[in-house]
Amino acid sequence: MIYLQTFAHFLQTFAHYLQTFANYLQTFAHFLQTFAHYLQTFAHFLQTFAHYLQTFAHYLQTFAHYLQTFAHYLQTFSHNLQTFAHYLQTFAHFQVFCPTGVLATLAAISQTIVESLWGETSKFASDEATCTGNKQSKQK
Repeated sequence: MIYLQTFAHFLQTFAHYLQTFANYLQTFAHFLQTFAHYLQTFAHFLQTFAHYLQTFAHYLQTFAHYLQTFAHYLQTFSHNLQTFAHYLQTFAHFQVFCPTGVLATLAAISQTIVESLWGETSKFASDEATCTGNKQSKQK
């Protein structure tokens, strides 16, 4: 009888160990599921971060393009200022050789400025708005 009781106790202990092992396996499976979830979350974070980096790179490229465009506008503005200075020098030259044609010279310069900057003919300029035109109109 004592053997049966010992064997029954052994079976109970063995069953307890099996149940404990099953609990450990369930805990480990839960850990693996949680770890897989964390990996998925981390992968999602990396994808989101990569998207943000791509967006930031796009913004940097766009900003660089805007800076290049602004530099081009500054170069164009500088060129236009140089051209305007040249027109002023030309105006000063005409003032010396044609002092009576100040308005005509201004009209010719304004026509040249408008044509060079915007490609349009100025309504203030005419064929007679030159020193020669003024001299001819005075001679008549």
